Amino acid sequence: MDQKVEKYLQTVFHHLKPLSLSEKTDIINEIKSHVNEMHIDQQLDIDTILKNMGDPINLAKSYVGETLAKNTTFNLKQLFRLIAFYSITGFSGMIVIPFLSILSASLYVCAFITPIAAVIKTVGTWLGFNVPFAIINLGFWEVPAALSIPAAIPFTFLFYVASKKLWMILKKYLANVSKNYQTLH
Repeated sequence: MDQKVEKYLQTVFHHLKPLSLSEKTDIINEIKSHVNEMHIDQQLDIDTILKNMGDPINLAKSYVGETLAKNTTFNLKQLFRLIAFYSITGFSGMIVIPFLSILSASLYVCAFITPIAAVIKTVGTWLGFNVPFAIINLGFWEVPAALSIPAAIPFTFLFYVASKKLWMILKKYLANVSKNYQTLH
């Protein structure tokens, strides 16, 4: 392969840091295939092909954005990868991404803490202990200990559903940012 292409591919590979080795390899192979196809089928010279592909750093960023946005797993590692990459996408990214990611993660954690706190409150009451840190308040009304578990069930469900919905909104936003970025470059 041409030295210019190799240098271009090395630059792209270097800027695919947030991705796994297999994802990086797939992307490099896809770019190589594209370059070969353009060179052989369309008889374009290497310089023209590389110029049409654009800056290798921007190309790598668009691949990273697309790959991260397509990943459907919901975990903190994935969330931090998304935040780290898209924090540089501009003003809207500085507000929308942190807001949605923090709120989504917080609600996700609350979906697990709420039923645990309700069980602790109920069991504590059964055993004759006052558990002051496990409280469910609905406005100004504190839910009695005997009703903690039934009251926690809808909140647990709502927290979980809200966290997933916000996560999906974040993913759509990131996919649009990535798509727009690719169109511009």
